[in-house]
Amino acid sequence: MPDLEYPHFLLRLKPNSEKYTNPTGRSSEFPIYLGKDPQSKGKDLRGQLEKAGADFLEIVNLRKQSSIQEDLGMFLTFESLEGYELWLTSFSDKSSGIEIENVQKKNGKTFVTVYIPNGKLSVFFKKIEQYLDQSKNTEKGNPKNQKLLNNIETIKLSTLENFWNDNDPFPEDHNNKLLLEIWLRVGDDRSEINSRFREVAIKSEILVSDRFLSFPESSVFKVTASINQLKSSVMLLDCLSEIRKSKETPASFLDMTPMEETDWVLDLRNRLEIHPDHRDVAVCILDTGVNVAHPLLAQSIEENDLDSFHPEWGKEDHHGHGTSMAGLALLGDLFPILLSSSSIELKHRLESIKILPPKGQNPKELFGIITGECVSRAEIKGNRRRLFHLAITAPDFQILIGEPSSWSAALDLLAFGVKEEDEPKRLFFVSAGNLIPEQIKNYPTANRETSIEDPAQAWNVITVGAFTEKINFEKSKYRDWAPVAKTGNLSPTSTTTVSWNQSDWPFKPDIVMEGGNFAKNQREELSSFDSLSILTTNSAIQERLLFPIVGTSAATAQATRYGAILSAEYPDFWPETIRGMLIHSADYSALNLDYSNIQKYKKEERKKILRTYGYGVPDLNSALESGKNSCTMIIQDSISPFVKGKDGISTNEILYYSLPWPKSVLQEFSTESVQLKVTLSYFIEPNPKRINAKMTSTYACCGLRFGSIGATESAIRFQKRMNRNSREKIGKGKWETGFSNSENSNWVFGSTLRDQGSIHSDIWIGSAADLATKEKFVYSL
Repeated sequence: MPDLEYPHFLLRLKPNSEKYTNPTGRSSEFPIYLGKDPQSKGKDLRGQLEKAGADFLEIVNLRKQSSIQEDLGMFLTFESLEGYELWLTSFSDKSSGIEIENVQKKNGKTFVTVYIPNGKLSVFFKKIEQYLDQSKNTEKGNPKNQKLLNNIETIKLSTLENFWNDNDPFPEDHNNKLLLEIWLRVGDDRSEINSRFREVAIKSEILVSDRFLSFPESSVFKVTASINQLKSSVMLLDCLSEIRKSKETPASFLDMTPMEETDWVLDLRNRLEIHPDHRDVAVCILDTGVNVAHPLLAQSIEENDLDSFHPEWGKEDHHGHGTSMAGLALLGDLFPILLSSSSIELKHRLESIKILPPKGQNPKELFGIITGECVSRAEIKGNRRRLFHLAITAPDFQILIGEPSSWSAALDLLAFGVKEEDEPKRLFFVSAGNLIPEQIKNYPTANRETSIEDPAQAWNVITVGAFTEKINFEKSKYRDWAPVAKTGNLSPTSTTTVSWNQSDWPFKPDIVMEGGNFAKNQREELSSFDSLSILTTNSAIQERLLFPIVGTSAATAQATRYGAILSAEYPDFWPETIRGMLIHSADYSALNLDYSNIQKYKKEERKKILRTYGYGVPDLNSALESGKNSCTMIIQDSISPFVKGKDGISTNEILYYSLPWPKSVLQEFSTESVQLKVTLSYFIEPNPKRINAKMTSTYACCGLRFGSIGATESAIRFQKRMNRNSREKIGKGKWETGFSNSENSNWVFGSTLRDQGSIHSDIWIGSAADLATKEKFVYSL
């Protein structure tokens, strides 16, 4: 690729940092049940707590009989009154080691399961005594701890069912052996808790995976056990946090035939120009292996670039899917470049780590662990800028609203990079997942009803869906056939998150790329004709060198190639920045949509667009460089959103930027309609423990936002609108109000839609005169 004519501006600005408090704050409205006399209520709860303590003594005796440490803690489950929430904040007590393990909602009630260390049940007795002591009532005359206790209906010793945190119901057959994920607390000593669990599990003949997945607050083991086995063993311990069904990963993929001749490939190979620095950037393909002997791949991947999770699996491509991904990740769709006569410069290369076995589906290990170890094996081979391509998903994991799995959370953790002090951040490209042919017959309704597949819900990855522009095929040969999707529409294979409905989890997919099309005849038969497919490299080179493919895996490989090209062109940019640049370049023009029309849609329609296409189709040229009529400014910076003080954790800072703004040019064309696009990209540290029903506030370590000064807004009013600390205090716990953003309607999506996830992108539309005044931007929680 030649030198860029209009490279982007990398701004090395020093922002103004101010002490920050969220201007909206948290709502103080919390419905409290007032239908029972506090004295009667308190005594009732105290009696229930006393009974739970007595029941716990039976567990202590069983521990003694089983030669298990007796002074372990206990679990209590608090059940709310129907129609009322529980005040989660007051259940935890870090100084006493009391912590919430999981929260569940059933039939209008909330169930909170809490771990209580040995000897600390007194903490809850004290809260009840304070509630009963009228001398400790608040200034308004309310009992102390009213928010915590009023909505509680029952307090009981936890049962195994209280730890079941899966979309599927608790198993009815308690003798049936199941494949499960056991989530353990970390406590003060992770290794000691894990060892204790293994010891008891072995005694109960529970099969436990050799490896476990490590999160900051959890260890996850895969086990084979019945409910009765778990009841008689694990419940004697104090290490349990959650139980979920294990999510199996399919090892079968699309099976397609070759379509092109070998001489095309040799001509293309002779036009490939390998850049001297091509070893600095690599796409690491986590798949079924890669055939390095393919003539289009041989110069860009060597035997030393191959590995596998298990040495006995071998490094060769046992299926063909990995090699087909390699061709697209290196060269993109081969069809147009085979027809071309131009040379192609390659500034990146390939690596392959075999993540799937030749036979079976990795029955004994968690897939998050396998992915992490495969990433480590790639990084051991050398220090280079890597982008990871993962086009393997688990369709049997039912994602209802965007909730994480152990696999998706592992990807978020790998991307964030926190296990070691010098651990790098990583950029993953993950396929959204495909519909099966029978579902495609109900296109596009089935696409809207079928959720993306695990682990595509991960926040920090680029999740890639598919659209299509391929509608031409041999009509004379297939007279009663028609393309399933029209040009510029969702590819028939692509899953979406439209079914997540009211979810406040991230919009997925993030982008869409060409994923091919299907054809259908009047008898409702489907076919993926070669002419509607994407052309790539074939693993079985002794038969053919080219292979047709459709689906989100093909779209993902092409998107990963874009990321590698950007990384090679901008070597100092972080993974978060490359991700932001790619999504910033995306729009809906190839999807027969434009921002001006989308801006007029109702909120639900705009949300449906985001949950179908993400931010649109990326444009590699726009991602690489600015143009004659457009300019991209990029800031790479860090923020410390929280600070620890004597009163605990609190918000820390807000960053204000004053950008170099072409005011005179904009004022010269003052009446012209212009657009301003802003994209904020960062990685969150995940916490996959299910602490509340929606979990978005507890899963992500933080959620950043951006804001811009209004066209007629003063700098002081802008600061007050964005930061409560800039406002005047007018009373106890009260500050100035009335700082709404009058131009929110100028944004296509607006803050209520764009503030989900860890990538935020929006477009402001207005006059050039108004844009001339909008040089101030802010980044905060």
